[in-house]
Amino acid sequence: EYNHTVDKVNRYGMEIGEQTQTVMVGDHGIACAPEQQFGQTRNPLDFKEIFFDDQLAVAMSVEEGDDKDYQIAFEYDLNAKPPFTKNRRFRLYAVSGFCVCLAITSLILGTIILFREQPEAAGIEMDLNSGAIWEAKVEMAGINVEKWFVQFVSVVPGASNTTSIAHRAARWIISEDPMKLQYYAENLIQRYLLVLFYLTTTNDGKMPWRSCNEPKSGENSSCIYNRFNRVPNDTIVYDLIEKTSWLSGKHECDWVGNMCDENNRIRALHIMGQNITGTIPEDLIHLPFLQSIRLAYNEFTGTLPTVFASMRQLLSLEVHGNNLIGTFPSEYFSATLLQTFNILDNQFTGTISSEITKLGDLKGLHIGNNLFTGTIPPEIFNLQYLAFLQLQNNAFEGSIPTEVGVALQLQEFRSEANQLTGTLPSEIGLLNNLMDFRVSWNKLSGTIPPELYNNIYLTHLELFSNYFIGTLDPRISQLNELTYLFLSRNQFKGNLTHLAPLKNLQLAWLHLNEFEGSVPEIMCDATKRKIQLLQTDCFPLRNPPNPCPCCSACCDRNTEICLIL
Repeated sequence: EYNHTVDKVNRYGMEIGEQTQTVMVGDHGIACAPEQQFGQTRNPLDFKEIFFDDQLAVAMSVEEGDDKDYQIAFEYDLNAKPPFTKNRRFRLYAVSGFCVCLAITSLILGTIILFREQPEAAGIEMDLNSGAIWEAKVEMAGINVEKWFVQFVSVVPGASNTTSIAHRAARWIISEDPMKLQYYAENLIQRYLLVLFYLTTTNDGKMPWRSCNEPKSGENSSCIYNRFNRVPNDTIVYDLIEKTSWLSGKHECDWVGNMCDENNRIRALHIMGQNITGTIPEDLIHLPFLQSIRLAYNEFTGTLPTVFASMRQLLSLEVHGNNLIGTFPSEYFSATLLQTFNILDNQFTGTISSEITKLGDLKGLHIGNNLFTGTIPPEIFNLQYLAFLQLQNNAFEGSIPTEVGVALQLQEFRSEANQLTGTLPSEIGLLNNLMDFRVSWNKLSGTIPPELYNNIYLTHLELFSNYFIGTLDPRISQLNELTYLFLSRNQFKGNLTHLAPLKNLQLAWLHLNEFEGSVPEIMCDATKRKIQLLQTDCFPLRNPPNPCPCCSACCDRNTEICLIL
């Protein structure tokens, strides 16, 4: 964790509020920041008389008393010139000068508005000319933006293309950002890349995220963030919490989902469950200190960007719960610092290469709920730090490799809903840290190896819907931490007495087997046991194989019909 407090005046030449950030580095387990005043210009002169050189004096007869209304006579001097205000050339120059001044004034005023006022993002229409028009305006205004673009283009070459979203992001930084960064600001590129990420994933604001989008005109930087949360019963809910909007005037480290270190360098980007569509932007690769990318439970399509594999400090990549396709990218075998790789709940295909052992620091490999085929590579268990392995809901074939016993740090092994065959290897008993073991919905057979009961920290044991036989070994009573036990739809025999000491058991599926005798009475004692869901073959009622007065459901093993009580 990194805890830091940002000074009142930072190195970026602006004031920001005092804040405290907490940064999580590397998620190693499950995924389970002058108005100018212008004067008035007079109207053009109203010329009422025109003088010609050949005009002469005219004498008129005047009645007495009329001299006050008419001039008696005036003389014309051939050498005299008309006043300069009545000169035709002067009048032409005056009108032309006024028009030029008016045009320059309008241009200056428009440029000031462009650079000093932030337009409403939702009203911006991206078209083929918007970038070119913007460049023409700033050039006519004599504003040099080349110093900004030199830096933008150095990381994103497409920023020079006036029709690109990268150019749009540059325009936002230069002329719309309330932060008003200078070209020499230390966080210029970081802020630019995050703006580019937002504009790319929202199609320039036309397809906003679920929450905390760019503030509209009159809104402040605060927003109500819909935080994705999956509760224990696998239901998705959204917690409403107050956060800081993206593209607001606050430092980008404050924007919701961004986590930075004490030097305001972004270390984690976590944007989950915000209904984001399109492909995953590759420009995140230019954030040199980024260690964790979590874009889970959105609606991203396309393939997983292979360029992320070259990010030197990347520790965690989590894109589960999207619509990504393609094969397991071999480029990631070179990401030797990677600790968590989570692509659950997508549509990946192909096989898993034995080269995965190159990921020597890997602790969590989550590739379940995809379309992978082939066998489980034995080499995968040579990963000495591997603690979480999720392979469920694919189409893996073959047996569980005996090499599983080498993965001494393994805490979770999930391979349910595949096409695995063979027996459970006894080497499972070597996994002293194992807490969660699930192999249901396969074609496994044989007995439960006695060594399995050596895993005294086991809390979740799931073996249902296979072809297991035999009895429950008395040593199952040693699994004091066992909370969930799924044994249904197999061919187990014997009695259930060895389950009586399991005081932490909350759920037990024992139905559709060949067990004999009633359920131990103590399992029905609510004062001594925590069991909430219990299912056995307690039908038919007249002669049930496993009488159970406290079962939540009873099944008939002959008809395989279960009734919830």
